[in-house]
Amino acid sequence: MIIRAIAETLENAPDDLSWGVTKESKVSITKGKEYVVHALSVFKGVTFFEILDDLRGISWLPYRFFTVVDRSIPDDWECNVLQGEVKLILGPSFVAESEDAYSRMVEGDSEQGENFWRRAIAKGLG
Repeated sequence: MIIRAIAETLENAPDDLSWGVTKESKVSITKGKEYVVHALSVFKGVTFFEILDDLRGISWLPYRFFTVVDRSIPDDWECNVLQGEVKLILGPSFVAESEDAYSRMVEGDSEQGENFWRRAIAKGLG
């Protein structure tokens, strides 16, 4: 899945779509640049994409920053539908297997980071 940045701030977004990012925040993405999606989630009703940002950091950003360019998904992704604040996780098993695995990825757990980079390098995406 490939997405293109259409904004670098959430200046014009509704208040309920900016968890983790304020309207004044400038994130490390470039308007017009395309990014590979490494996983996605639906958290509190908002879709978030996991990408490598311009600083090569693992970032989860709300859909309002992007438009989808290529809807195809990798063959190693799994889908998990949950009952908590996280309703859906779509991505590699080390992210999608449980809400705990997802939370550890979002929170920057070192083991999950190693899993991310191992997969990214193996797929030629890192």
